[in-house]
Amino acid sequence: MILLAGSLKRAILECVDQSNPDLILLEGQSSLRNPSGPCGSEFILSGNAKSVIIVHPIGRQYFVDLEEFEYEIPDLIDEIKLIESYGAKIIGIGVNEENATEEELIKFKNKYSQLLKIPVVLPLTDGVVEIVKNIKRNLSL
Repeated sequence: MILLAGSLKRAILECVDQSNPDLILLEGQSSLRNPSGPCGSEFILSGNAKSVIIVHPIGRQYFVDLEEFEYEIPDLIDEIKLIESYGAKIIGIGVNEENATEEELIKFKNKYSQLLKIPVVLPLTDGVVEIVKNIKRNLSL
């Protein structure tokens, strides 16, 4: 049996010991509350993540492959509050553009950029330069 939290922590400590990086990226595949892909909280806690970038699918109501069970994707602000309760700071939001109109995407981007005062990008349209700049700013703190 492999325990994810311990394995993750060990991998991070080995990386730090061998490479002493300025930045370690922990890539996840689901939100904290996705019943088919839990582990986000373990990444934040066991990985001692200080910052998080969220990718939010505004064109979907339910988690992929869980539509028949009506497992709703949480509201973005609620998800941010949950992540922050683990001690991590949100430093950027990527918007999943699937099933959303250009108008919906722009409206969402503008609303949350102003509300949260962090980069909100459409990665396939805008690229991720603004989020990378914010990562660099946070590294220099």
